[in-house]
Amino acid sequence: MDPVWSDIGSSHGARPDKVVWTPYMEHMFIEFMHEEFISHRLQSSTFSPSVWARICEKMNSAMSPGYVFMTDQLKGKLNRLRRAWHLMNDILNRVLDGVGTRNVIL
Repeated sequence: MDPVWSDIGSSHGARPDKVVWTPYMEHMFIEFMHEEFISHRLQSSTFSPSVWARICEKMNSAMSPGYVFMTDQLKGKLNRLRRAWHLMNDILNRVLDGVGTRNVIL
């Protein structure tokens, strides 16, 4: 699947580097991060610049020619995925708290 590039505007004008992520792209991104985590036995919650470079290279290789991901885009996507996970986890904990279950980790 090709990524869809949008010209979502910002206060500084159009930003063609914004990507509309497809489920396939998210899946591949998560897979590549997981591979790096497992193979390098990372001990912190952040990746080193060399690990980000490898993930970026893998993403660029996996996607159609002509589409280039930058490290900052990938870091931003990871932050948005984390926020979404925290939101969903909070919602589930509130719902399940009513039935006697707490602190669910997805």
